[in-house]
Amino acid sequence: MRIKIPLPPPILKEKALSQEPHFSSQIKLRVGDMNYGNHMGNDTVLSLAHEFRVQLFDQYGQNELSFFGKGIIMADSAIQYRAQGFWGQIIKAHLWYIPTSQMRFDLYYRLFTHGTSHEEEDIAYIKTGQVFFDYEQQKVSSPHGDDSLKYMNFLKELNVAALI
Repeated sequence: MRIKIPLPPPILKEKALSQEPHFSSQIKLRVGDMNYGNHMGNDTVLSLAHEFRVQLFDQYGQNELSFFGKGIIMADSAIQYRAQGFWGQIIKAHLWYIPTSQMRFDLYYRLFTHGTSHEEEDIAYIKTGQVFFDYEQQKVSSPHGDDSLKYMNFLKELNVAALI
């Protein structure tokens, strides 16, 4: 059985929340993104997810080493490949941020491009599970104090605070 990643994340509809992406961006595929089959390599898909995640965090003045006062690490990832990507194509991304607890969140990504008929063509659906991590104590943690308040405001801005 093939993996299926539903987009937008079903919990948004279940909780009557907006299903619009929380972030969008785009990147042009480079020659180094291609594999021996002359199309985008499977490893590139996860690398693009990483780039788009960093862009999302940067938009809110955050980064992976200090995301509301804590680091983040990837706990899991899943990719559903939908079509090939080729050199020079513009890959667009929509991201959804889904908090699953005070210490964990999932990111859902839709990577797509415009096909030859100028209609959108899905390249990949991705889900990554992230956890807040305290690098000093070497353990999973959650934002505290002012950082916790800032994190809740971030969730409210994305309209997903009701999920935790």
